[in-house]
Amino acid sequence: MIKTTILLTAVLLLIVAPASAQEECAVSLDHVDGLVGGAIPVSSDTITYWIRLTNNLVVKVKAMTNGFEISGSDPAVSWNVVEYDGHPWMSDFFDPWGMYPFSVDGTGADTIGYAGSVVVAIGMPALWDEVSLWIKLTVTDPQSAGHQLCLDSCYFPPWGDWMWYYGSAIGSFEPDWDGPHCYDIYSCCEGMRGNIDCDPTGEITVSDLVYLVSFMFSGGPAPLDMATADFGDDGSADITDLIYIVEYMFRDGPPPPACP
Repeated sequence: MIKTTILLTAVLLLIVAPASAQEECAVSLDHVDGLVGGAIPVSSDTITYWIRLTNNLVVKVKAMTNGFEISGSDPAVSWNVVEYDGHPWMSDFFDPWGMYPFSVDGTGADTIGYAGSVVVAIGMPALWDEVSLWIKLTVTDPQSAGHQLCLDSCYFPPWGDWMWYYGSAIGSFEPDWDGPHCYDIYSCCEGMRGNIDCDPTGEITVSDLVYLVSFMFSGGPAPLDMATADFGDDGSADITDLIYIVEYMFRDGPPPPACP
């Protein structure tokens, strides 16, 4: 680790060029997998942030130090970082190359750094524009519902930079960042049960019945939150739960019980 830090620090001590070409290099959130209706559901399903790196200059990036912060809008928000990584080509571009987590405990603010240099590698190619990094997490605590989870840029030790380095002839630039990116968190089961398709509106509709039938008889996906379909509160969704929702929707049966 000490050797890696020394090598990186030596390469990163470069002349800072004017910011006129800053727009030529960018880090952006390309897309997010796992959202439902543009929001993060409270479930065991994974949310994946896919991060794009864009180098529009005609020279290679010789080193990079970019950090990302995950934070909640309220102390009640918690999450579980399950993976952070980069595409294998990143270790071809940079050697040494590494991910540097700090306080990744799912509370307050998690920091994940990505850094590398070209001590024995080729660098990020000119005109590079690919999804190259990702962070995966889950939000499982119902107390997080009603708040937001945000992804933003940040510094991380020991470098304290958000920077791409092109070499002394070109200098270094702070790549543009299109964040912060904040997403609402909601629980599929709020109030009474029945929001089986995890609709952000929370309404119980025919689509919830179709979702349950598909899950039970056609190999469809399981409810994100099983409590939404577990009217009998026995830990699973079965034929009695299906009958319950049919009775409620079409035969004036009793309303679903409250969420746990």
